[in-house]
Amino acid sequence: MGDLRGGGQRLVGGVRADAGELAEQRVYLRPDQTAAVLNAGQVDAWAVWATYAVAEIGGGKAHFVADGAAIGSDNYSLNAVRTGFAEQHPEVVRALYDYLHEASAREKKDPAAYLNVFTDVGPTAVTGKAKEVQTGFTAQGGTVDPIGPEDIARFEAVAAFYAEQKVTKEKVDVAAHLLDVEKLT
Repeated sequence: MGDLRGGGQRLVGGVRADAGELAEQRVYLRPDQTAAVLNAGQVDAWAVWATYAVAEIGGGKAHFVADGAAIGSDNYSLNAVRTGFAEQHPEVVRALYDYLHEASAREKKDPAAYLNVFTDVGPTAVTGKAKEVQTGFTAQGGTVDPIGPEDIARFEAVAAFYAEQKVTKEKVDVAAHLLDVEKLT
């Protein structure tokens, strides 16, 4: 079973524990290696996020066993800013957040409009079944929103799991590293 160090580590580790350790061996992969290794038959399953799964699923080379929600995934897409920059330019950080929030909501409503922005042919174009898969992922996805108390609780649980599994040396104090964008001017 292939997975990505970090998010895949947590998901695959949890699934393996729930399934009574079905997998014989875990292989750590970079995201860009996952499809090639799966297609070469070197792993039979993998935990990866949508960006790296769309072509394989769209091409009929892979099938979902479960999505993140089905296995209790707490994987998030986060946006970060350097502390010094946020302290010096809070208005810029707030403007960026506002843009990301509004644009992600528009993309979720009309995901096809955000595919193939630069090209609709060639090796980077998303077409056919892969386009259907990607628009489905995006339509079901989230939007950029402020981190709330329930998110912090889940982040803390993930931080504890990472420390237990020795992904991190110690439990990270998540709350100490959060910025409340709603308080920026």
